[in-house]
Amino acid sequence: MWYFGIGIVLLRFVFASLYLPVRYKSIRLNYDKELANIAAKNNFKPVRVYGKPDKLDLSINLKIARFYYDSLPAIPFLVYEITYYYYKCSNQLVTYDTILRRNINYIGFRSQLKDMHPDILYSFKNPEGEEAVLFSIKE
Repeated sequence: MWYFGIGIVLLRFVFASLYLPVRYKSIRLNYDKELANIAAKNNFKPVRVYGKPDKLDLSINLKIARFYYDSLPAIPFLVYEITYYYYKCSNQLVTYDTILRRNINYIGFRSQLKDMHPDILYSFKNPEGEEAVLFSIKE
């Protein structure tokens, strides 16, 4: 039993140290590289993430009856990845904002900036094909 346990631990160690780094480098989009480019374009200053909040429904579904209480705004899922890799590259905290202010740099999706005329500093496409941009709103 001890040999089996030690074998599983060693197999997991080899998998994590050899296979996972090679697999990560072969992925089409590496957020750490793209956000390192964004941090360089932003001069390693703090940045905000702009986007519409997701909706978190507070409900209970018992199959017989469903109780709906309320809904809360929630931070979109992609924001977690952006904040982690930007902080890793620049040691600057990233905040989330739903209101645009002038002369502040934001990271957001081009599809959410349809009616605005932002000054785009950098852009890349995520695996879903949507374009993420580093932008600011000038006067």
